[in-house]
Amino acid sequence: MITNILTYIDGRGSTENAAEAAFQLAIRHNALVEGLHVRAEPRDFITGAADYSGLEVIEKFTESFEREATEIEKRATDVFAQVRESYGVAEQEAAPPAALPTAHWTVVSGRADSIVCHRARVSDVCVIGRASHGRDNSTKPVIEAALFDSGRPILIAPPQPPKLVGSDIVIAWNRSAAAARTLNSAMPLFDKAERICLVYVDTGAKRGPSVEEAAAHVERHGFAVDVKTIAPQSEGVGSTLLRHAHTQNSSLLVMGAYSHNRLRELILGGVTRYVLENATIPVLMVH
Repeated sequence: MITNILTYIDGRGSTENAAEAAFQLAIRHNALVEGLHVRAEPRDFITGAADYSGLEVIEKFTESFEREATEIEKRATDVFAQVRESYGVAEQEAAPPAALPTAHWTVVSGRADSIVCHRARVSDVCVIGRASHGRDNSTKPVIEAALFDSGRPILIAPPQPPKLVGSDIVIAWNRSAAAARTLNSAMPLFDKAERICLVYVDTGAKRGPSVEEAAAHVERHGFAVDVKTIAPQSEGVGSTLLRHAHTQNSSLLVMGAYSHNRLRELILGGVTRYVLENATIPVLMVH
């Protein structure tokens, strides 16, 4: 059951898509949307600068920084309110499960990556938007930190605001423990889905339960599920998954978030990185 959705609204290039995805999910599950904006603090950017710059320079920087932070906060607040109103959702801090979706808006100051991780740990899913290539990528470090340090599923909204989230779900299965964890983490979304499909890109590189065995596990929980085994395309596994999701008109791709270096977890694996940068539909990732 999905009852509490945290969405990080950064106020820059990924604001509207994050809000749209969160409310789409909330409408489907009658959930509370907690909109969160983190106002940056100048001290996080000028630490040590006083040793090399005069006080006047620091004061001017701080004034300019605060003006920009105020503008960004206002945009985040306005967009969240506009999207909320467009879905007819009341703003109130309700205690789900509720008969209707509700919303709550919060602004705090500090480091976005740390605060989002902490708040996400007490939500069912965290929604974060990403910007188009070549545009402001301010959410990139927040997405990566949340994936590896929140302990919760992270839904990454594509650059174009989605109009449908979670009706037709594709789950990537690669036989690994990470895929198993991802599958179970996504199950609360299944009860409102019209179609669920488990997809195995047959690279031959993994050992573990087959995609048919994974499907049987899902069916024991009471959900009908389709199974598809496909050969990887020359472009790679990430491209293969996205192409399949696109041809199936899927509204959500579910997959594990992988890294190649356990000691430096913010270095994402190639498939994860490719999907994050190229997906045109929402992607739910679990590490």
